[in-house]
Amino acid sequence: MTEESKELIRYRISKAYTVYEEAQALFDLNLLFGTTNRLYYSCFYVVLALLFLKGLNSKTHKGVMVLFYKNFIENQIFDKKWNNIYHRVFDLRNEGDYMDNVEIEKEEVQELMIEVKEFIDTIQEYISKEIG
Repeated sequence: MTEESKELIRYRISKAYTVYEEAQALFDLNLLFGTTNRLYYSCFYVVLALLFLKGLNSKTHKGVMVLFYKNFIENQIFDKKWNNIYHRVFDLRNEGDYMDNVEIEKEEVQELMIEVKEFIDTIQEYISKEIG
């Protein structure tokens, strides 16, 4: 793997953590729709880094999710719970961004914040072992 490729992976991981910090700030302001949006994107960016590591890419969010499932969940590289978290935050983000009259419970978002942090940490650790 080239140093340029490693830099792109590191950039995407860094972006995942930065966006997670944005989610924390929005949560502190009780802006739950914005929080779920940023939580989703923190997952998305770290999964993009993971896919790039394996030479995979998709032009759609759903495609990224499918590639993650097929290459890392089905192959038991990661536990199914990570896929469930990724789908849950994707669904909440879509509801908040695109649906009317949706309510999100603060407790649910608070729990999701913990899960998403574990998600990005777990994938980041895997990537770090792979690229050295």
